[in-house]
Amino acid sequence: MARALRPVPVLHPAVWTVRAAHTPRVPRRCPRCDATRDFVSSDRFRLNAQKRRIDVFLIYRCPDCDSTWNAEVIERATPEEIGPALYTQLQENDAATAWRCAFAVPGADLGSVLLVVERQPPALLLPARITLRRLDPVRFRADRLLAAELGRSRASVSRAIADGNILVDGDTIVLLF
Repeated sequence: MARALRPVPVLHPAVWTVRAAHTPRVPRRCPRCDATRDFVSSDRFRLNAQKRRIDVFLIYRCPDCDSTWNAEVIERATPEEIGPALYTQLQENDAATAWRCAFAVPGADLGSVLLVVERQPPALLLPARITLRRLDPVRFRADRLLAAELGRSRASVSRAIADGNILVDGDTIVLLF
């Protein structure tokens, strides 16, 4: 028996740019509070030099007592190994460089970062093919992102994925309803 083919709908293209609202927090024991706290990046660097070898740290602060912790970014490198452009950015506490380094710190909780989604076009026309652009290396679940952006429950989005009405392939999402 022949199976009826579903007509292929015209998909409206959309681009959702996903970026982090803040840098990831790093859970650590604060020596002053004597408790585990989510340390926050100060977006500032500390450079230590021993002869021609340089250590670079990203400074984190306890949100409760302002105690600091230095997360190692570069260990025992010469200025030539770092490169002149990056070396200048580190010395000047470049915010974009600090932001990038904060996502690479061991122990950073990438799953707890709040996300900001910018839609292009702002109104979503269905059926749609959504291309996700990640500006920061954030992790998220597709069902959670779709539920928040579409104003639906995660259960209904999960059902739509199971039923084939939402197709997720990497950073491409197709909404067929």
